[in-house]
Amino acid sequence: MPIGGADVELSADAQLMPTPGNGVTGSVHFAQLDERVDMTVSLSNCPQGAHALHLHANAACGDGGNAAGGHWQPQGDGIGDVSCGADGNGQHSFTPPDGTWSIGGPASTNLLAHALILHAGPSLPEPGARIGCGIPAKPE
Repeated sequence: MPIGGADVELSADAQLMPTPGNGVTGSVHFAQLDERVDMTVSLSNCPQGAHALHLHANAACGDGGNAAGGHWQPQGDGIGDVSCGADGNGQHSFTPPDGTWSIGGPASTNLLAHALILHAGPSLPEPGARIGCGIPAKPE
């Protein structure tokens, strides 16, 4: 996104909050430069093990995360699983193919129109319950 010959980075953040009966919290940062969007995740109070993380169809966290609807995968991309240690902390980074996501771009790529859901288990065979939810937003 060149402006006056310089690249401008866009960013968005989501605060991951626990769904009822869960304790996981975290922050997710998105940074866009041109067509590339990088995502970094940091979790606390996370149950030990692998946890699927997905963007879901709706920017809503109500009803224990169910208001987020089904998965949103514009090009079949999968974010992968976040691994949380015995200390309850987890870190993860992901970069989809260029042009897959945008911060405020066209509806077909705009991640601001979706919720992030952290699941109780790994992506395969089945991610299980929704234990955390957050909605990406641009900083004010």
